[in-house]
Amino acid sequence: MAKLFPKIGIYHLLIFYYVCNEKSITAAANKLYLSQPTVTSHMKSLEQSVQTKLFQICKKKLVLTHVGEGLYSYAREIFQQSMAADRFIEISKESNLYIGVSSLLVLPVARAIHSMSEQLKKSVNIEVRFGESFNLVKEVIDSSVDVAIVPNFDFGVNKLSHVRIIDGIKLLFYASPSNPIFLKRSIEWVDLAEYPLIIGTEDSPMKKILTNKLISEGLQASPQFYLTADNFEFFKTIVKSGNSISFAVWEDIQGEVERGLLKVVPLPDDICVNIDVITHESHFSTYLVQEFITAVREAWGMPRELKA
Repeated sequence: MAKLFPKIGIYHLLIFYYVCNEKSITAAANKLYLSQPTVTSHMKSLEQSVQTKLFQICKKKLVLTHVGEGLYSYAREIFQQSMAADRFIEISKESNLYIGVSSLLVLPVARAIHSMSEQLKKSVNIEVRFGESFNLVKEVIDSSVDVAIVPNFDFGVNKLSHVRIIDGIKLLFYASPSNPIFLKRSIEWVDLAEYPLIIGTEDSPMKKILTNKLISEGLQASPQFYLTADNFEFFKTIVKSGNSISFAVWEDIQGEVERGLLKVVPLPDDICVNIDVITHESHFSTYLVQEFITAVREAWGMPRELKA
């Protein structure tokens, strides 16, 4: 006779996920607002149900056994799917929407969110978080955010829907008007290697895209970025006061360029990147997600039709 329910208790498995994630029973208990004996009891029950040891405590450190490592991967998947199901219900109720935005796209996306907020009923709460693209994708997987607006990139993640919202957004390099690079009659890509470059976080897609572009244009090795961060307003402040060079989309530097505080570096050709919305496959068809994607696409003159 086929099993109707698994031997392993799902609640035990979710607590096991936190124990593995925190690498400590005490830390997991604090995170879950449970007592340490309670978490320990759940772990003992789990080991009894599977009839094997899942972890050991060596020198106050939690070390998973081979079976524990394998079970952790299932526990992580169940946790992620449970959180996704929970968020699916909340989105379907049209009560709130969590949006993650790459810090590169703050101003371009703001008008779309404003347009959407005017159309939705007042009971809908929209929360916007800014961050680095890889972190935002992880938050979509963990259902901390419902949709993430990020550069098109192979994040190596399945079971997510990717929707193109902006085709070919142009990235511009900019510097202080007093930067010596503007004394050159013509500026080539290799000239950027002579100046301190400020770029996104260490493992950001934009850093990889720009690095590949600079190398393809004649740099003999990977360019040296003397400063990495995830705040583009901070980038602009640094650039204004020295010889550094950074990049942005036009909307993010338009005001400073028009006031003469910054100047676009005239390079031989453009770097353009596509921008996607990433969401759970199960969340794509919900009303709030559809409305948000449509609002962003309309703000950028893209067709209304959506294809995951």
